[in-house]
Amino acid sequence: MVVFGEIPKEISGTWYRMLVDPHFNPQPGTPFVDDDGNVSAFRVQDGKISMKIRYVETDRWLLERKAGRRLFGRYRNPFDNHPCVRLANDSMGNTNIIYWAGNILSLAERGLPYALDPDTLQARGPDPYNLPFKIFSAHPKVDPHKNELVGWSYSAKGLRTRDICTFSIDPNGENAQ
Repeated sequence: MVVFGEIPKEISGTWYRMLVDPHFNPQPGTPFVDDDGNVSAFRVQDGKISMKIRYVETDRWLLERKAGRRLFGRYRNPFDNHPCVRLANDSMGNTNIIYWAGNILSLAERGLPYALDPDTLQARGPDPYNLPFKIFSAHPKVDPHKNELVGWSYSAKGLRTRDICTFSIDPNGENAQ
């Protein structure tokens, strides 16, 4: 990475960025939010910066890559999916990322979070907290008073269900609620 000027040696840390990036061409009329997650890590240390980037290896991404083509249809419409993936987890983890309980969480408003290793960005798998619902908010918040990750789940029992639940997760990854 090219740096113009100098990065102060006192600056040290990692900045993560989430992108929506289609691995395969989307169907015509598909909104851009229905594509794969691509995460970048910019590490600043000792006056230098490095960058790592990779797709979030969700079940959806792995299945499509193995098939060599797009298998999932339009956003939140399971009836457009290829029959071979009708029961697959179709979360793409492409909307937001947050560090919590030792994981980078790759989030979308569709499905459960994917845990990523903070250093390698390798996927550790979906639902690192064994949550009792199917949808995890893409924009949870940290409660600074209780030191808990707080979020909500709409359609908590599955697509088009009318239930909503709230949850909190402590810094050890335990469901605090």
